[in-house]
Amino acid sequence: MDTSLDGGGRLPLKAYLPYTPAASGDYVFEFKDDCGRTQTFTYNVPPLELTTYEYHPEYFEPRITKSLCGRIRIYPFAGENSDKILTLNGQPFDKTSLWIRYNDYPKDVKKDDITTNVMARWRGEDMIAMYNEQNGKGQNIPAKDIWIELPDTKGKLTMQVLAKGVDWTVSDEYSECFAPKLEVNLDNASLSYNHHTFASYACVDHLSGSILIEPINNVSPVTMELYDRRGGQLLDKKEGVNSLVKFTLGDYLKKTGGKVQFSYFMRITDPACNNYVEEVLPVYDLSSYRLIATTPNQKNICPGENLTLICPNFGANMTYTWTRPDGVEMTGRIVTIPAEEVTPELSGVFTILVTGKTVCIEKVVYQKEFELSISPDELWWNKPEDANWNNINNWYDKDGNPAHAIPAHCTNVHIPAHPGSNNDKGKDIFPDLDPKISIQGDFSLPECNDIYFHYGSKLGNPQELNYHHAYVDYNFGVVTPEVPDQGKAYKDENVNFPQANNEIMHRDKWYMLAAPLHNMYSADFNLAGYPMIYSRYVKINQSEPLTDAGFGASYAKLNSLFSSDEYDKSKTINGMVVKVDGYNTYSPGESNQKNLDKLKGIIRIPYFEDNDRLKAYPLEQYDPETHKSKVWYFNRRTLKPLNRYEEIARTEKAYRFVFETEYADGKSGVSMIPINGSAVKGYAASTDKIHSGEWFMLGNPFMSPIDFDKFYEINKDYIESYYYIYEDGRWKVYSQDNKIASTLGSVIEPMQSILLRKKGGNMLAFPTFGSKSVLVSPNKVQERSLSSRAVEAGSLYPLHITAKNKAGETTAMLGIGTRSGNLPALSNDANTDIPVAYIVDPENGEANVFQNCEDSDAEGFTLGVYTKLNAPVDLYVDNIDRSRFKMLLLEDRLTGKVQDLLQNPLYSFVNEPGYSGRRGSIPKSV
Repeated sequence: MDTSLDGGGRLPLKAYLPYTPAASGDYVFEFKDDCGRTQTFTYNVPPLELTTYEYHPEYFEPRITKSLCGRIRIYPFAGENSDKILTLNGQPFDKTSLWIRYNDYPKDVKKDDITTNVMARWRGEDMIAMYNEQNGKGQNIPAKDIWIELPDTKGKLTMQVLAKGVDWTVSDEYSECFAPKLEVNLDNASLSYNHHTFASYACVDHLSGSILIEPINNVSPVTMELYDRRGGQLLDKKEGVNSLVKFTLGDYLKKTGGKVQFSYFMRITDPACNNYVEEVLPVYDLSSYRLIATTPNQKNICPGENLTLICPNFGANMTYTWTRPDGVEMTGRIVTIPAEEVTPELSGVFTILVTGKTVCIEKVVYQKEFELSISPDELWWNKPEDANWNNINNWYDKDGNPAHAIPAHCTNVHIPAHPGSNNDKGKDIFPDLDPKISIQGDFSLPECNDIYFHYGSKLGNPQELNYHHAYVDYNFGVVTPEVPDQGKAYKDENVNFPQANNEIMHRDKWYMLAAPLHNMYSADFNLAGYPMIYSRYVKINQSEPLTDAGFGASYAKLNSLFSSDEYDKSKTINGMVVKVDGYNTYSPGESNQKNLDKLKGIIRIPYFEDNDRLKAYPLEQYDPETHKSKVWYFNRRTLKPLNRYEEIARTEKAYRFVFETEYADGKSGVSMIPINGSAVKGYAASTDKIHSGEWFMLGNPFMSPIDFDKFYEINKDYIESYYYIYEDGRWKVYSQDNKIASTLGSVIEPMQSILLRKKGGNMLAFPTFGSKSVLVSPNKVQERSLSSRAVEAGSLYPLHITAKNKAGETTAMLGIGTRSGNLPALSNDANTDIPVAYIVDPENGEANVFQNCEDSDAEGFTLGVYTKLNAPVDLYVDNIDRSRFKMLLLEDRLTGKVQDLLQNPLYSFVNEPGYSGRRGSIPKSV
């Protein structure tokens, strides 16, 4: 290394050795001579004092004016706090060392086009001094008066504030690469008026008012013309204006009649440049409570953010006093509450009091209360007064206390299974985002961070929610082996919200469930066999004696999506069939349900980024770097892992609802879908891979109930008029054109899937807007009881045929002379114990749970009972219209026995193994 001194007696730069500061503390050095004698020396290194540079771009408030026609003048440091744009250790920087550089020019502007009032020796090639007093020598121009000029143009000029030395070298402790680019928007350099000094008001009686206005970006004094917006009539004209000027609005009522308007039209003309601009001027109503603005620009706010309150300018010599919910008073037209004081405890009612003098009142000019919601990080919908999301009385904090706040974009939200209500009706009330119900008022549109749907919860019109992530629960409860009823599942009780997880699915029962989120896989229910969880689809077997819609078909792979788009055989759209094994001491996975116990019985999806929940999935490994999971198979008999796995892509889409479409800007929501030649908001589900006449399963894509009647009306050319749900060991049906014979209601609940039959087409439409919307209120109560329809049914369906054994019962109906269509009878290989009663269509031989007959053949038909249980069966008829029958003879085809059902409506027989066919017939009677 060259260590010779330069001409100034200094080492050249390349001679300096790099160094790293030593850690603070005591350093002990030991010296030892050749004779073995030692001596120690201790040296203390004090803690290193760090130099901290901070940027505050919010203090960059340039002023833009016009100096000459065709030239823009910018005052970069016009803001009151411009010396704090860059701070050193929390203090304004040494004013002799700050410079500004302009480096990104608008289109068609060159460096040479820019001029400044700073002398050349205080300017670099592309920078000027912020304070150019340098050691008291120089121009001594105050920073706020430094300007740069460039040709009148549109676009942006980009600047940086830098710390520079006298010789323009970068400070040793600061690098310009950290300096943010500060933009000056030149689009606002046109002739206009000063919005900061603008003031207006309309008196409470609307008979008078005032406008104070000041021109900006003008070269010469301007002419201002005020016009009536309704009729275009010139009301006033003022010439030679170069500062604030007043227009008294009450003076113009003789011309316009009526009362003071809440906006006027103004033309501002700059004669020097032969230029003019037309503006609409707002007039603030002193009787309104909606004049207060906030930054952030909403009134449901996250804690830890600076909160600025803004009142309109009502004129000179006004005093603005704000009173916070905690009693603290603040003064000023614009006040800022520091971030550390913006906490949920500040949520509540604020008051603004403006005093002064106007043309209509002295002293109290404006006094209003307004509400701000400062949301905690977690809110629960609990004991609501109504279904209004924006009602602060409907939300509780995580400790179970009233929050007096609504969710903001930072709030995680929980919707319980049973939120209860705060009224005397005692029924659950769920939120409904219908704008007519969740009234926006002063708050933003419904929003939250993450939303958790506990199993059994609902949300009306979920497409209106702005959210980050959604989670859905499938609650199978907790099985306690010590309880005698070992197969029964019990809810996991939340201490503060005991009804949150009250809805559970019991063991050893099949449930038809919806998969309402994107990218849900069969692996999501793979708990390595502890316990065994079966995720299936409906497989149709068109065999005698009737159609079997069973659950015997498993998804082929762990990475199978619950969608027909990915797996043709499933004939499933956003749905699945699930069963969890009950407690059983003879099976390893059923006697030790440890993995489901870790989840407290609740499978929450998605789970892959939740390390605690991922522990219940021992055969899954998630890589947060690649966003992929590896899921291993296991031996279903021994439950030992196999050396075979599937890879699953885990994306952000997994947290979004299936009804959403991703837009070009990265946001998502419902799209526009075609309905009868028009485009409406909604969701379209593809049925391309399902053939006409085939059965398929469809999951409710919304966390809101769906009205099947409306859904069918929209899609009647593509599906049959009925749907089925497997419940309590048998298929139940709802028919849009046969409601009296239905065993289900018209409303399809959230998280429910249904069985449909396709007519044609390649798409099913779910409109979500206007009168065509298929969504219904989550608080609508539907009737699902067959018995309540019996009286009405008598006139249309003269015969009910019920088959009953120890496992359960089903009913078939015969309709005479009705216009209703037949309803197919379905069996299920998952449960063949409960007898299925059906009537045979005399034309095509199909088995139906409802059969429509003409009067001419009403007394001759075949009936059947399908069950594989070797047990007695009671077959009985009721609701008989005796005016149609003199005799009603039942002939048992297997035994030859004949019985008059009018005399004895109960017929009993023992079902024999191997026979499950068309048991009897009723011939024409006399």
